[in-house]
Amino acid sequence: MRDTDPGATMRARGEDRRARSRARRTLFGTLVHRVGAERAVGRAPDLVPVRAADGVDEFLVDLPCAGLFAPTR
Repeated sequence: MRDTDPGATMRARGEDRRARSRARRTLFGTLVHRVGAERAVGRAPDLVPVRAADGVDEFLVDLPCAGLFAPTR
């Protein structure tokens, strides 16, 4: 990711189809799993409120596009 122009366009779900969105998506995917692991061992997650709010925003903005990638029944 470091060698990629953050403004380069790429194929992606959601509104932001620039390379920088991949880093954001990876951050929040990792954060969700970290919180799950911490809760599994009885630790209270230590989240930065602004980062958590950005994760909720990222989810809600991308949610309408998720149907394009959902498996059909």
